[in-house]
Amino acid sequence: MTVQCSVVLPAYNESAGLIPLVDRIVETLGPSQWSFEVILVNDGSGDDTWSVIRQLAEKYSQVKGISFPRNFGHQLALHAGIKHSSGETIALMDSDGQDPPELLPRMFQLIEAGHDVVNCVRRGRKENWVKRLCYYLFYRFYNFLVPFEIAKDSGDFCAMNRRTRDILSNTTQHTPFLRGLRSWAGGKQVDLPYERDARFSGQPKYRFRHLFLLALNGITSFSKIPLRISIMVGLAFSALSLFYAVLVVYLKLFTDVLEGYTGWASLAFLVSFLGGAILTVLGIIGEYLGYIFEAVRGIPPFLISETIGFGEAAVTPEKKVSPHAE
Repeated sequence: MTVQCSVVLPAYNESAGLIPLVDRIVETLGPSQWSFEVILVNDGSGDDTWSVIRQLAEKYSQVKGISFPRNFGHQLALHAGIKHSSGETIALMDSDGQDPPELLPRMFQLIEAGHDVVNCVRRGRKENWVKRLCYYLFYRFYNFLVPFEIAKDSGDFCAMNRRTRDILSNTTQHTPFLRGLRSWAGGKQVDLPYERDARFSGQPKYRFRHLFLLALNGITSFSKIPLRISIMVGLAFSALSLFYAVLVVYLKLFTDVLEGYTGWASLAFLVSFLGGAILTVLGIIGEYLGYIFEAVRGIPPFLISETIGFGEAAVTPEKKVSPHAE
């Protein structure tokens, strides 16, 4: 039977919350008119997440599992699930219980109505004000930098049609920014507001360091503006240095303002300030060079050690998933 809808969930040390969450998904979609599959991706968990996925696959015929031999990251876990999905409509959601599965039927209906992407937009977050402020500022700054519009305050919780799924599936990036990719893909997109619940169990896996790296990856993946800003900063500092040099010569030759001053403090300030600016610019350039390095190495973005429920299409531990394989 052809699968109409796929639900992809990455899981990293989420054994405590997977069973009630999948129960809710099956209960929500079971009475519906759609045939569906639930793809759980074990992102190299250190607990018994993979054992729980096995149990769920035995309990529900719709559940399938993919296991990584180590942790490759949230975005690549989603990417693996997308590549192995067979539905005409694909939904992405987190496995921590914050994305309500009861919203899935409405999302699928909007795709059937002709939309390419349904972006679930968070109206409320059960997080501290610092994190909420960072998210708020990021999406607005991101839309200023990139040449397309991304849904503000959206996350990975979304639904997409087969066309958009194929675009995301075929990306060769080792660090994909999927919410940026689906916006870049264009098409008819719609926002679906919802209240984001509190985490069901466990601790958040995205710390500020991970969020910063994800934001940096999202910006440098789709925008050259940081490089152009580097050029403008360099030119501005060059002009400022030239002006400073002319000013110092004038004050030295035609006034007595600098009489008795050695200038060590101002010189130290300028050297340290310009040194920091240079290192910042080199860091931005290095970030872009890093993407080139990852691309030319030719290694797959992730590896799969085991699968459950995919039948003949299952990936054995001996097989590597290449960036170009479908």
